[in-house]
Amino acid sequence: MNIAEALHKDRRYWDDVDWAITHIRELDAYPDEWVAIFNQKVVAHGKSKEEVRRDAMRVKGVRRPYMFRVECNPRYIFVN
Repeated sequence: MNIAEALHKDRRYWDDVDWAITHIRELDAYPDEWVAIFNQKVVAHGKSKEEVRRDAMRVKGVRRPYMFRVECNPRYIFVN
């Protein structure tokens, strides 16, 4: 992987972080669940972090999804 590819992958990851922040109200649908986001969409969610990661990686093309847990009070998210 060259530097341009690495920067592009990081850019996608941070675009996913930005998407999660700006769409936090939409993520209210997943209270107390782990959520995996890739290419600015939810690709997996559930109660177990390991299961969500595994399910996300099974989606075609998904690499290094942005994952976090949505708490009951959606003002707070915990980033992993």
